[in-house]
Amino acid sequence: RVLLCARNLHTNQRPHHHRDTMATTVRADQLQTPAHNPGASDETIWSPIDTLESVGIQRGDIKKFQEAGYHTADSILMTSARHLERIKGLSEAKVLKAQDSAGKVCRRLGFQSARAVREKRQSDVFHITTGSTELDNLLKGGIETGVVTEIVGEFRTGKTQLAMTLAVTSLMAQEQGGGNGAVLYLDSENAFSDERLAEIADRFGVDRDLADENVFVHNIYNEDNFEPAFKEAKRMIAEQQVSLVIVDSVMSVLRNEYQGRGELSARQQKLSQILYSIKRMAQEFNIAVVLTNQMCADPGCTFTNDAKKAVGGHVLAHLVNLRLYLRKGRGEQRIARIDKSCKHALGEATFELSAGGIMDVAQ
Repeated sequence: RVLLCARNLHTNQRPHHHRDTMATTVRADQLQTPAHNPGASDETIWSPIDTLESVGIQRGDIKKFQEAGYHTADSILMTSARHLERIKGLSEAKVLKAQDSAGKVCRRLGFQSARAVREKRQSDVFHITTGSTELDNLLKGGIETGVVTEIVGEFRTGKTQLAMTLAVTSLMAQEQGGGNGAVLYLDSENAFSDERLAEIADRFGVDRDLADENVFVHNIYNEDNFEPAFKEAKRMIAEQQVSLVIVDSVMSVLRNEYQGRGELSARQQKLSQILYSIKRMAQEFNIAVVLTNQMCADPGCTFTNDAKKAVGGHVLAHLVNLRLYLRKGRGEQRIARIDKSCKHALGEATFELSAGGIMDVAQ
């Protein structure tokens, strides 16, 4: 397996201790198939690529699409014919026929009334709690599915701690503010900690076995690791219930491999390809995607001392749906500010870092 479950990362098994913070402990046998996953009755979210066989696409061609990383009819429709024609054994005529058939199956294209868009969003989209009520309120319920959320801040502002908290809360039932699905964690900074995962699981009453077996970690060492990781992630999402994909962080390896202004254009092109794959994954499967991002000095800002900005430039800023900027407060307090969103009013929320992850500030 390319992705390792958190259990395989344990160096020493520790006894289970659950804090009595929730009325019901979430067990491994309580994960149910949510509405955004295969087998659900609502076909308007995404359709398995096998459905193309019923509208005239040959089984051999479907297998070629799957081997290339396309596991839904929606992905065929959302990808340009120019890219699909690069798949070995598929001619232009076969690709165009597959796209036409995909349009009949998944019905993503075409105009819809604003009412229909709103009703579909209310039916499909859900939110995953951050562990802090104040931060959830700022985000109108938590981290939203179907979009890409960027968490940006300098070191020790809680980016990875928030990501780890979400990795646990995503396992909980949707009625409890969770995503009722597994988590895929792409780690480019060697920051994932199975011990922290267990501590946070204890706080939320999530069984450690469930966390160990349903959080899958994929290490990213260089830019070439992203494409096979995304390919494997899409296969896993198509085969089992997954509610959240985390990339921690999206820029670290690119900053290392592309250095100086002479390579800036090439870096931004590579970043654009990575972000496009991430954003399409969120839209295709209606899952939450969270990116953490670093900061750098802003030499162009002459009016503020120690000015900083998010790494990635305009390419990253344009492609994410929501940017959440974190900064340090008093002690273990952190302040989150929405810097970009088309749905949320710009505002701030204060939360606290704890052994149990992200939580509200103690009164």
